[in-house]
Amino acid sequence: MDYIATGIKPLDEILEGGLRKGSLNVIAARPGMGKTALALQIAAGIAEGTDREVLIFSPSLTADGFVKRITSQLTGIDGYRIEHGRLNDAEQNVLEEAKNRLDKMKFTLVCSPEITAETICRRIEETPDPAAVVVDPADAVFGERDGFAETELLRSAALRAGVPVVFCCKIPRAVEGRKDKRPKISDLFPSCLRAADVAVFPYRESYYDGSRRDGAAEVRVVLKDGETHAFKAVFDSASVTFGNIGYE
Repeated sequence: MDYIATGIKPLDEILEGGLRKGSLNVIAARPGMGKTALALQIAAGIAEGTDREVLIFSPSLTADGFVKRITSQLTGIDGYRIEHGRLNDAEQNVLEEAKNRLDKMKFTLVCSPEITAETICRRIEETPDPAAVVVDPADAVFGERDGFAETELLRSAALRAGVPVVFCCKIPRAVEGRKDKRPKISDLFPSCLRAADVAVFPYRESYYDGSRRDGAAEVRVVLKDGETHAFKAVFDSASVTFGNIGYE
């Protein structure tokens, strides 16, 4: 197969099977919209679906924090309650099942404060049959540069290994000044990310409308040719998870 299923059904349907091997993909949003949450859900879906290594590069995510976030996502239970053991018997059973699932997933977490394109390429080449790469945030690699040289280096490594690369990208503050605050391709920075094969934009109206408590979210998917799709979801702030994905 030329693609890797993410485990998120409507996304996989839009992408005709999943993330293409060797592709560069972006999850982009303003802070607080859930881009890291969505990236980790995709990482977990790929790890569980392939039984292969998923490489995650993040200068801010610790190994302990990563396990807590994934466990909370798998269970749908508030991470604070899990950490402090405030669970009923049914939730404890759910937690044990999630731990068993997590034990079978293969992750390599690189949390160095300095992450370069060369570092990522080297780890891709050194990992036997990797499934995917996640970089959060993108500016850990690109900084203030336009990033075109780094992008080409990463694309070559991804193509050789047959892995999709997913970047988490923070949308600049300028979008806050628009009436419609949904991000667009032209909002992506650095500009090299505008050439990504797939751009995914999670958006939560409730983030701007304090009267809403329903967690309603929209995930827009823009393909390289400009074709645009969207599906609904519900963001659970307790477990930091997108659920009810694709609901009507």
